[in-house]
Amino acid sequence: MSEAEPTHESDSVAGWILRASKSDLDLDTVLARFGQIYRIPTTTKSLEPSTPCFLVRTDGNRVVGLWAVGEVVAPNLELPPNTALLPGELPLGPAVRSEQHRHYAEVELFPIAKPVPIAKLLEDEQLEGSELANWQSASSHTALALSAQQVRAIEAFEWWIEEPSEDQRAELDQLLADEDPILDRLEASD
Repeated sequence: MSEAEPTHESDSVAGWILRASKSDLDLDTVLARFGQIYRIPTTTKSLEPSTPCFLVRTDGNRVVGLWAVGEVVAPNLELPPNTALLPGELPLGPAVRSEQHRHYAEVELFPIAKPVPIAKLLEDEQLEGSELANWQSASSHTALALSAQQVRAIEAFEWWIEEPSEDQRAELDQLLADEDPILDRLEASD
């Protein structure tokens, strides 16, 4: 994930579209186990906590479109090559390997009951001129910037969030808590 990050005027970015294909992230397994997406690979480094974000699934075997909504919850996590896999990376799928440089958006994305196809999203005049309109030409790990009007346009679509169960939340909390000492050691060694 060493591609150049596109430049965005930070004042004009009000939200992000994050994308995932089956080869990038095992969404089905993560959602079944935790009821939410907590981490997603990205090359975009300027994702600020509390910024709205939306997950677009690009796996052609499913509806290509909006699958989850939420926000960035922490600064991005960057792991240098040959850093042991963290407990929270293991459920993400087989594409995650310790010898790679890994860069993640730390998010809280909840699935929606019925995905909204990209074609439907792009019928909105705010979104037809957005970076989402050119999603296929951008790297799958590049977050697509949204203006405040574009965030509101997505939020205007009708969708219902599927909340994780208490057991799913508890399992994710434990998994991420298991990472804390490891991340503290990594931070101290920098």
